[in-house]
Amino acid sequence: MELPTCAGKTMVAGVICEFQRRIAGDLVAYLCLTKQLAAQTADRLSGFGIPTVLPTPTKANQARRYVGR
Repeated sequence: MELPTCAGKTMVAGVICEFQRRIAGDLVAYLCLTKQLAAQTADRLSGFGIPTVLPTPTKANQARRYVGR
């Protein structure tokens, strides 16, 4: 989706995801490039009444990611 800044991309994408989740019963992932953007998006979607889960890695999971690099 390509829209100018502050044009409502988060809300539009969130409503599309919520529709897919409710109607089709699908699991939906809304991916962001940074943790800060993910937190901001989760807050904004929650404000629209769309349930969100913001997974955060545990220290054990983080350690596993870097083994062998």
